[in-house]
Amino acid sequence: MKELEQALARSRAKLRNFRARIPYVSRGVAPVRLVLHLGEVEENQIGDGAKGLSLAEWKEAIVAFVAWLGPIPVCIDTTGEDATDLAIDLVRFANRLECPSHLLTTGPVSDAQAIAFVDRGLGAVTARVAGLDEKTQQAVLHCGLDACAGSLAAFVAARAQRTRKLVLQVNIPAHEENIDSLSSIAGWARQVGVDGVSLGLLLGSPVPTGLLEQLGEIPSVDVPSGLKRFLGGVTGGGFSARASLRSNGALHASLALPSLGNIREVPPADLWRSQGPAIQEALRHPRPYEEIELLTSTLRTQR
Repeated sequence: MKELEQALARSRAKLRNFRARIPYVSRGVAPVRLVLHLGEVEENQIGDGAKGLSLAEWKEAIVAFVAWLGPIPVCIDTTGEDATDLAIDLVRFANRLECPSHLLTTGPVSDAQAIAFVDRGLGAVTARVAGLDEKTQQAVLHCGLDACAGSLAAFVAARAQRTRKLVLQVNIPAHEENIDSLSSIAGWARQVGVDGVSLGLLLGSPVPTGLLEQLGEIPSVDVPSGLKRFLGGVTGGGFSARASLRSNGALHASLALPSLGNIREVPPADLWRSQGPAIQEALRHPRPYEEIELLTSTLRTQR
C-alpha cells in the first residue's frame, strides 16, 4: 500500500487534469466526496459486513477512491464516538494524498489533539451542538455538552496558536427539544469564535413544529440549500452523489437506503459502477443526506 500511496501522490495533479477533460456524462454519476463514519454500526445493521475496519483498511479505502477519482474531499464523522485518535491518523493520511479533510464531531477533543489535527492538515471542523444544557444535548445527539464545548475551545486555541487556516463551524440540529432555543445556541456559538453557524436536521427525523417560523428570527444561521428545499416541500433532484462508508465496510450512496455492498468483498469503484439504479434512487430520495457534509464544499488541503 505504501508504494501505491507514493505513486498516487506523484500523479495526483495528472489525475485532476485528466478528469477535468472528461465529459461528465461519460464519467457517470461519480461521488463528489467520501464520508467516513467512524462510529460502530448497530447490531441490527451488521448484515452486510463485520464491524470494525482497521486503520489500514480505512487507509486502503481512501487509496482506492483516489485511484478511481483522484484527490477527493474526505469528511470524517466521529459524531457521538470517541474516535479522535483514529480521525487524526486519517486526516494526516488524506492530506498526504491531497484530499481536503473535514471533521464532524461532538467531541471529546483535547487541546493536544486539536493541535495535532491542525498540524496534520485538517481543513475544517463542524461541531454539532443541540442545546446549551446537558439534558438537551443528550436528548438530541446522545452525547455530552461539555465534551463538545471543550472541543470547540480547543480548536479555537489551536488555530490561533498555529496561525493556520481552519474553517470552524457549529451545526445546530433542529429538534422538538431545542426549537425554542435555536437563536440562543447560535449566539453562544458566535461568542465562542466560530466562522459560521448552520441549521441541520438529523436524517430521518421529523421537522419540528414551528421551525419555519423560527428561521425568520435567526437570520445569522445558514440553512443549506438542500435542507431549504426539503423544508419548502421540494424533494428529489439537485443532489450531488457522495459515497458514505460505514465502520463495517458497507458502502452507501445514501444512509437512508440499503448499502451498495461491502468494500471488503468488492472494490469501491466496482461496487459503485455496478449499482447505477440504486445510486439514481438515492439521488431521487426526498432527503438522502445530511447537508452538514457539504458545508465546506470549497475546501482545500492545508499544508
